Amino acid sequence: MVASLQKPVAHPVDPQASAYSSNATKSDDLVTAARNHRASPHEVLEVVSGLAGALIPLILRSLGADPATASAIFLTTATDVASMGLFLSLATIFVR
Repeated sequence: MVASLQKPVAHPVDPQASAYSSNATKSDDLVTAARNHRASPHEVLEVVSGLAGALIPLILRSLGADPATASAIFLTTATDVASMGLFLSLATIFVR
């Protein structure tokens, strides 16, 4: 509803295009780029580490353990397993 109250602003590069059409084009380009993107090993490791860092303390709290003291062991293990798996996967790809 707020968008209908705003006036379209001229596009800085193409004066014929409005801000609404340029935003739609940019979002379509971002969606296409996201679909064509292959995750690098670092990105996969960051996602695995982030999920482990968020979920392990929650799981430990629901089990009644102190998440501050117990999660470091599990988080380090999850990160090491993920990084070793990615390392060996890359080695397998390069050897073939």
